[in-house]
Amino acid sequence: MYQELVLRESSFVRIVLAAGRQRLRTLGSLDQHGTHELDKAQAQGVAEEVTQLRSSGELIDVDDDLTALAELSRWCAHAREDAWLKIQGP
Repeated sequence: MYQELVLRESSFVRIVLAAGRQRLRTLGSLDQHGTHELDKAQAQGVAEEVTQLRSSGELIDVDDDLTALAELSRWCAHAREDAWLKIQGP
């Protein structure tokens, strides 16, 4: 099964920058213009970090994007088969 989430470039950049400010290891280390393939454990880390971002209230205006990213990351982390989360910058 394949699932896809497309975020606006401005939202993606803001999420990565906010994660860096909050010292969130996985999200904060993403290259905004690169492509990253994360394994199931890393996808779970992304889900947890996105939850922290949501809790901080810093990005309330992109909360729908954060929610969708957390849900997709959790789906990947809990998939029965081999799975990975591919994050591609603009």
